[in-house]
Amino acid sequence: MKYPILLVVLLLAATVAGQFCRASGKKILDINGREFFIKGIGIGNWLNPEGYMLGLDKVSSFRLIDTAFSELLN
Repeated sequence: MKYPILLVVLLLAATVAGQFCRASGKKILDINGREFFIKGIGIGNWLNPEGYMLGLDKVSSFRLIDTAFSELLN
């Protein structure tokens, strides 16, 4: 197995999460049966560079930029 620690962490997280919240239809309920609202922000791919950020014309996607840098540095 390539990632045994990751598997253990995921299994523990699933076990602990079952003790706090549960699903009831389309709602998430806390341990007391009250509706639980998830709050946060979605930052998406804000750390992925894009071509216009670096002034590149032919290399525009993250994958192409990563490949170009890998070829230059390796």
